[in-house]
Amino acid sequence: IKKIALDAKAPEVQDYRELVIMVIGETARADHFSLNGYARKTNPLLEKQAVVSFTDVDSCGTSTAHSVPCMFSIKRRQEFSTSEAKHEENALDVLKRAGVNVIWRDNNSSSKGVADRVEYQDFRSSKTNPICDPECRDVGMLSGLDKYIADHPTGDILIVLHQMGSHGPTYYQRYPK
Repeated sequence: IKKIALDAKAPEVQDYRELVIMVIGETARADHFSLNGYARKTNPLLEKQAVVSFTDVDSCGTSTAHSVPCMFSIKRRQEFSTSEAKHEENALDVLKRAGVNVIWRDNNSSSKGVADRVEYQDFRSSKTNPICDPECRDVGMLSGLDKYIADHPTGDILIVLHQMGSHGPTYYQRYPK
């Protein structure tokens, strides 16, 4: 594995900790989020929280297998190759090496190699996801997060939630009536 950003490190003295929850998913257009000014209230609960919504972002591709590894790569979209990405570190590797507690929770189709070297939890089954009927819901990935945070009392924390969201032709089945 080719190492990148070998000079990255966390601050030695810090009066506070950072907790970042990064939600990645499918078919979510920034201009259809009420967080970003869309008239329909699509994110009413999130609007009450301290949320950063990245509005000027382009996907590297239309498939999860290509776009997810590209998102965490040091390469620009035009330079990115999935075959090369398998042989080099990504942003999660750098953060982990710098001392950040990193966990990837997945309710989609895996991390596509991005989380191979960090803690990974699969929420696509009722064995781990408490909210399945029969398809497992993204909200189930929140289960136990408070314990994970309590179990990591030092250092910054990055939690990646890879949601199923509105992915695929049966997206309409993923929303309660």
